[in-house]
Amino acid sequence: MQQDKNKLVRALQAACSKQEIALSPQEADLLVKHVLLVAEKNKSCNLTGIRDVEKSLYLNTVDSLFFVASYQQLIEEGLFLDQEEDSSHKEAPCFVDMGTGGGFPGIPFGIMTKMNGLLLDSVTKKAEAVEGFIADLRLQDRLEAKDLRTEELSKESPQTAWVALARALAPLEVLLEYASPLLRQGGFLVASKGLPKEDELAAAGAAEGETGMKLVSRETRELPEDMGHRELFVYQKTSSPTIKLPRKPGMATKRPISASARI
Repeated sequence: MQQDKNKLVRALQAACSKQEIALSPQEADLLVKHVLLVAEKNKSCNLTGIRDVEKSLYLNTVDSLFFVASYQQLIEEGLFLDQEEDSSHKEAPCFVDMGTGGGFPGIPFGIMTKMNGLLLDSVTKKAEAVEGFIADLRLQDRLEAKDLRTEELSKESPQTAWVALARALAPLEVLLEYASPLLRQGGFLVASKGLPKEDELAAAGAAEGETGMKLVSRETRELPEDMGHRELFVYQKTSSPTIKLPRKPGMATKRPISASARI
């Protein structure tokens, strides 16, 4: 088992090196441990459709690390406000993973950035499993998992997060609606997509003004072993939304902003 773990650590380090993602031995060890915990729990609780551990390492972990790369790029470009400049909301999570599943991308993002965060999943069993992973990885001082919808969190703790993360969750315009009421002014949504179609991009563009969000970055990355194409979209909250957010749970998908605008 230890030999298999060491092999996975080496594979992760090699993949990150090719992606120019800096990774310490301690971080690599935690990330691999997370993948192994997910694989074991997946036997009794459907957290991910990816059963092979090595594939999960690439399709889940490395995929999640793309969010870290985007966040670090924001810092390098001076776009991300230093958290110490704002002393309000000290107890609020710095980032919110809006649909964590098996803890992706939230746990890798928390490990790598050292930020405190809240990992959401509307399925109670998944949130409980992720809470267990957080405890096993000894990250409970910084990370927490809850079975909440984003609309519910927005009502409980509006405009408190610095970063919202979304991976394979919903169309971009829906993500903008989810993220806007969660984020502080100047905060960011980082969303990962596969091959978004033009109509999805157009709908997101139409929703930017109404949600107070603005596209500031779009980056393309390729997963290891030709496992897939990813596009990272980064939006910044630049103004207050022109519509009342959050809407009732489910409304963002049932009646998207772009569809409402046509009525």
